[in-house]
Amino acid sequence: MHYFRSNVTGSENAPIVMIISESEQQKNKIGKNAAGQIVINKCILEGGNSATSDAWYNLGLAETCNVGYYAAIVADGQTTVQISGSTIKTFEGPAVRALNGASVTIDKNTTLDNNGQRNRNTLSSMQTNVVCEGGIGSTTIDIALDNVTSFTSTGNGWIFSSSDNTCDIRATLNGEVALPRSLPQTNSANVAINTTNQQVKVTINGKYLEPCISRLILEIHEKNKTDVKVTQEFGIESSSNTVNWIDSDNIIFQLPLSYLKDLNTKTILEI
Repeated sequence: MHYFRSNVTGSENAPIVMIISESEQQKNKIGKNAAGQIVINKCILEGGNSATSDAWYNLGLAETCNVGYYAAIVADGQTTVQISGSTIKTFEGPAVRALNGASVTIDKNTTLDNNGQRNRNTLSSMQTNVVCEGGIGSTTIDIALDNVTSFTSTGNGWIFSSSDNTCDIRATLNGEVALPRSLPQTNSANVAINTTNQQVKVTINGKYLEPCISRLILEIHEKNKTDVKVTQEFGIESSSNTVNWIDSDNIIFQLPLSYLKDLNTKTILEI
């Protein structure tokens, strides 16, 4: 079966599938104890995201990094979702958003293609295939990356999880454990010191430098001397005067020169 999400403005907020289970307290009150369950087998779920879509147009970092927006499938509470032999593609948000103790299984015959692409946005290369938001209880996601197109093309599964230890994600490729989301990578860096205005400009080029559900740590030290260093954390709440995301691959940091007071700024500095 082939399901399309409506292209009516605002419909991107409505999931195609939502399965919600009562909390344990609610279950005890009304005498229910069976968890909700849904099986999606040999289906095609298709959203309307494209290069010209407005969903992510010109949004700020905080909104862009709300990785649960526009999900195709929402599993909330003590629910079970099993997806096999299906295709979920071109949704404005993740294929699956799981929270509050849900359990999700996505088999190797399921294709996830171009979900959550931040079109017309600073972080335009960012996607969101699966999001685990944690919450109450332990939320588990078991996903095979064999047919996740972003993983087969770039090695990034774009699977996000909260940092509060309530998410358990198991990603595999050909049956072997795989990294669900690529770590930030640095290709080149430059430190420019302006003694006139007492500012330091740090330019970073790399990959997967999105600040969403993670914090980036900038470390500066003298060449071949790592025992004395300066570190600074940055996230989506950082001042725009301090950090400027040009795109997913390029960041510019502006720091007061006083931050480097423990370093010899006349020697070569490394990032």
